[in-house]
Amino acid sequence: MHLPLVSVLPLAALVGAGRDTGRPGHGLIGYGIEMYVPVRTYACQSSFSSNPLVCTDEASFSDAGMGGTDTGSSQDGSTLPQNVSAMPSSTCHAESGPFLTSVAWCIRMKCNDTLVWKIEKWWQSYVVGNQLTDPPRGSHTRWSSTLNGRFIYPSLLRPWRDSPVAAVVGDPPTRGQALFIGYLILLNIFLSAFKYGNDGPDEIMGDLANRFGVLSFANFVLLVLYSSRNNILLWLTNWRHSTFVLLHRWVARIAVLEAILHSVVFLRDWIQEDRLADDQRIYELFLATHVVLSILVLLGSWYHIIFRYEHQWGYETWLYAVFAVWGFDRLIRLLRTLRNGVRTAKITVIDDDYVRIDVKGIVGSGHVYLYFIDWRFWENHPFSIASSVIQESGASSSAKLDPPTGSADVDPEKSTRMATNSFSEIVGTGMVFYLRLLEGGTKALRNKTQLPVLIEGPYGARENLSEYPTLLCIAGGVGVTAVLPYMRAHPGNVYLYWSSRTQALVDSIKPLTHNFHTNVAVGQRLDL
Repeated sequence: MHLPLVSVLPLAALVGAGRDTGRPGHGLIGYGIEMYVPVRTYACQSSFSSNPLVCTDEASFSDAGMGGTDTGSSQDGSTLPQNVSAMPSSTCHAESGPFLTSVAWCIRMKCNDTLVWKIEKWWQSYVVGNQLTDPPRGSHTRWSSTLNGRFIYPSLLRPWRDSPVAAVVGDPPTRGQALFIGYLILLNIFLSAFKYGNDGPDEIMGDLANRFGVLSFANFVLLVLYSSRNNILLWLTNWRHSTFVLLHRWVARIAVLEAILHSVVFLRDWIQEDRLADDQRIYELFLATHVVLSILVLLGSWYHIIFRYEHQWGYETWLYAVFAVWGFDRLIRLLRTLRNGVRTAKITVIDDDYVRIDVKGIVGSGHVYLYFIDWRFWENHPFSIASSVIQESGASSSAKLDPPTGSADVDPEKSTRMATNSFSEIVGTGMVFYLRLLEGGTKALRNKTQLPVLIEGPYGARENLSEYPTLLCIAGGVGVTAVLPYMRAHPGNVYLYWSSRTQALVDSIKPLTHNFHTNVAVGQRLDL
């Protein structure tokens, strides 16, 4: 049986439609893994791959992985003999004398300018050595203050909460954050839209779909990195964790959109080819669903690549990076938690809206994540550390206090000196937290007096504001605990404007704000 020589197909055509198996690749496409090299040898192989062959292996006569194609019928619909397959497997190609002879003849006629050793290496690896099909289609200071005040720090839209965009995208990005988000969007558009070959529309759509899939995988790395509490970029930059969480959400939108487009483009091809005949509880549900879906997406992506291509083209390298970033963050979380050990949290009810939590024997600054072991141990809640000295309200001392000196990175125990000097009775060192009780998980704390807790942290670093003579802080409710470390560390004049829902909270936090210029509004908005 002699196979006729057909015209050379476009290089983007697939050799087989089934599962790709063969020589493992190392690296990424373009960096350690080359596609369609040498070019003409691939063209010769593609020219004969769609011809029916006499086969003896089971894979050539199985519908598995063929999208339901009848392997016993030719392209024109005629019935083939029992031992002839219309979709020969890689094994059948490697064992077929007529096929190998035809490919070899084509290479001899068309590949005179290709080095012999390259042809021999390709022949051994891709024709007779391993079961391997072609890769998928894919090509793969004053002026600074003015600048920051006008183009970096202001909110992108004003007023944001009245904008219909707020209901869709959530927290407002600053103009500087919006510029970086715009850069990410434009970069993904550029990488997905340019440098295609001169193939037909169908081949270009196939290239585009595969490129969307690769870019979505690449964004998974940033997605996990930006959401990590131990994000290495936090150590290399002065960006806040909230900035990276905002970027995490936007990168997630980009990755999801690219994954959808990846599927939609292929769905279009499959249809054309007839291959297819308001509250905290909601947030907690979202968080649990978010984790579960993230795991399913990563597992699904892994099996999608391994089942289709195994380890040939390096697509799994992106997932290795995702797993490495995720594993590093979880390991550091575990070490931070084990370092603090199991502690006992004393819960004091302030009023119907607020409670105070004291954890003795541990100090720190910034914020931590608390795990309540006896109650919803799988949840963790972030809280700002209001103080590292646990004290009781007593008679105020009239002794004059010396203002603190030095940078904002002061010792946590010293940072509460101004408050503790004003009250005579001190219990000891520890972490003090103030919580507002919501309708979700924290509501149950009202009925508790103490709980064993795990403490993850502390996290966060304060900026040194000592160069400014005056510090003005504006806070609402228990949000005042986030500015207290700045107030205690500042050597100059400190002014606090604070709005609280209840007087009981003001009285409870008064020992920590007693020595500053304060303007408190209870039950109403601040008049600034």
